[in-house]
Amino acid sequence: MVGTLGAGKTRFVQLLVECAENRNACAEPREVTSPTFTLLQTYDCQPRIHHLDAYRVADEDEFLELGVEELFDDENAWTIIEWADKFPALIPSETLWIEFQLEPDENLRRLVLRCPNLTILKRLELC
Repeated sequence: MVGTLGAGKTRFVQLLVECAENRNACAEPREVTSPTFTLLQTYDCQPRIHHLDAYRVADEDEFLELGVEELFDDENAWTIIEWADKFPALIPSETLWIEFQLEPDENLRRLVLRCPNLTILKRLELC
């Protein structure tokens, strides 16, 4: 995910986790916070959601030390990375990029979706 501070990236993840947990009839909604200081949070819902924040990650080596390659290989999970544009060379080619753009109305955001993999984009058309 890409967007300025306060654009709504963490709120978006909160909604994804809430939807995944409600779909699985979880009784207690979980508090989802930005992993700016912890860098990585995993939410055990269906699908499992790995939430990373690369804002404070210094370089590619530190990014890889978070275990992102293993997270990308987790077929039963979504890996969502705030500030993923800091390390584009390390992001899988089949990634769905979500860009959050601020609008003049502070309650609105424009989301721009990009993905070089047409199969993923076609699946989104079915939603």
